[in-house]
Amino acid sequence: MLEVLWRSGIRQNALNTGFQYDPTSKSEIWSPTILSQQGQPRLVKLHGSVTWWREEGTGRIVEKDQPPDAAYVPRKFGEQIILYPIQQKDAFVPPYFDMFYVLRQMLAGTRKWIVVGYSFGDEILRSMFAKASTSSTTLVLVHPDTQAAKPLESEPGWSGKIRQVRTKFGEPATNKSVAEALSS
Repeated sequence: MLEVLWRSGIRQNALNTGFQYDPTSKSEIWSPTILSQQGQPRLVKLHGSVTWWREEGTGRIVEKDQPPDAAYVPRKFGEQIILYPIQQKDAFVPPYFDMFYVLRQMLAGTRKWIVVGYSFGDEILRSMFAKASTSSTTLVLVHPDTQAAKPLESEPGWSGKIRQVRTKFGEPATNKSVAEALSS
């Protein structure tokens, strides 16, 4: 997970993932308003995560490393919150709607972007990145395929620089390579 990689080596400061600790439920609960807060790097996972679960009864989205064991937790968890890369997405329901909105804001407000394992096949996302880019934009793309950036580079309106880190996510060299690409 990018969150673990971030904390272990890319940067030592906090990473805003849109989840906030709730002392009542003793869980990390989806709170889209905190993603809009400035001051620390933010992570937007547009396809959800294998660590996100919908809590039955409340509908809240809870982050857990693995499905909680019902024998130890009085709450029940239903589906994982994850969208597989398909053309038709249910992007108008939480948490996806919130994440697309925040991504648009963040792209417009920052000039250094990190994209992990994405090859810009989705024309809506490609267009969002292109429209938000300027000549001072640097996109660090972590992807082993040398062709991964091609769709974005040829997108009308794209005007930034792409620094590709050609490793698989999680490999030991990735941390150092991403840090170097961000600083160049």
